[in-house]
Amino acid sequence: MKDAGYEHAHSSPIKTPQQLAVVIALAFAIPIIFIFLLAQFIVSDKKVDPATLAPDAVAARIQPEARVELAGFAAGPPKPAAPGAPAAAPPAQVAAAAPAAAPAAAGANPEQLLQKFGCLACHAVDKKAIGPSYKEVAAKYAGDKNALDALAKKVEAGGQGVWGQVPMPPNPQVSDADLQTMVKYILAQK
Repeated sequence: MKDAGYEHAHSSPIKTPQQLAVVIALAFAIPIIFIFLLAQFIVSDKKVDPATLAPDAVAARIQPEARVELAGFAAGPPKPAAPGAPAAAPPAQVAAAAPAAAPAAAGANPEQLLQKFGCLACHAVDKKAIGPSYKEVAAKYAGDKNALDALAKKVEAGGQGVWGQVPMPPNPQVSDADLQTMVKYILAQK
């Protein structure tokens, strides 16, 4: 009896005994070559330049990809004007013209501090990441007169259990002024 619609015979890409011999030889040779090369890679003497393991070299490789510099707030003394250029405004006029920039001049930008100390690895302004969002923190501590000091201590000492079981590592390297700046920024989120 013949199946309807099945009229072609079984075919194979291997047509001759020579092709079969080549396929069998390659089936053995390719895995053996792969295993040999893998073994050579594993036992090879990997020479690592000790300079690449130095803390400065490691820090340079893991630095953030971009830097933000605010115009007018460069570090160091002001540069003298080029000959023939108009004189710069006195500092009092610059401060009066840009009162919103005064906190950045007195200290660091809170967003830059959060980036610098790694806070943004676990927190975001408006969405939960590993830790709570800054808006959630601000909402929880709204109206609490002791929130600024309590949160600054919590950031410095680290903690666990308030927002879940993932611990926040301690940050003893952060100065008190930077802690206050960052926590004020967090509590100001709405």
